[in-house]
Amino acid sequence: MQNIFSGAESHVVDRIAASSVSTEPFEHCVVDDVLPIDLLEEIHHKWPSEESMMTLPETGRVAGYGERHVLLLEDQFLSSLTESDRKFWRDVAHTIIGANVIAASCKKFKAILQRRIGHLEQDKVILSPEMLVVSDHSNYKIGPHTDTRRRFISLLYYLSTDPKYRSYGTSLYTPKDPKMPVNDEKHYEVDKFTLHTRIDYKPNRAVIFPRTDRSYHGVEPIPVTDCDRRLIIVNVRAPQGATQV
Repeated sequence: MQNIFSGAESHVVDRIAASSVSTEPFEHCVVDDVLPIDLLEEIHHKWPSEESMMTLPETGRVAGYGERHVLLLEDQFLSSLTESDRKFWRDVAHTIIGANVIAASCKKFKAILQRRIGHLEQDKVILSPEMLVVSDHSNYKIGPHTDTRRRFISLLYYLSTDPKYRSYGTSLYTPKDPKMPVNDEKHYEVDKFTLHTRIDYKPNRAVIFPRTDRSYHGVEPIPVTDCDRRLIIVNVRAPQGATQV
């Protein structure tokens, strides 16, 4: 049987490198056909059962957002999987949060990210990525937010093939009050913002963006019955000593 991970990392790196960067309303890029198709199919085949996932509040990380179910690469989650499935998800992680993919993502936004780490010695720049396997259920939503300043860059991999999710991709916003102070820990109500762009949710599409004081994004309510909006989210923590903005 062909090893579906052979060449997969290079495929992701090449697709990211070939993508273009949009600057409005903040810097981001959209990467289509980001995963090899056989790997995407196997991700769906190996998708964890609902019993193997937890709601976000159950993880103890945040309050609210109970419609988002996640599997983390931690013992409390992996222990519920078969040995074969544990290896599979670790291999997925090695592919999409490996150093080459993260480096390719950061290279797209080098000028922005250098403002945060340009003063650091190269050997002090240690990036810590984390992968979340995500299923959003009916009525999931999250208001405009920039992400915490502890975040460096994020990659959102859209996975579900059903076209009913197309209108429920990531929304990009601008504040109605351009002088509104930034609270990087807050998720706002949408009435304080203007919707600039809604990125279509398409299978095998990635959305990548660095965290800045302009990176207001969110997800509008998903009123889809039997909702299983699948994503893999990669969040990269800012290196120690990075500046705040």
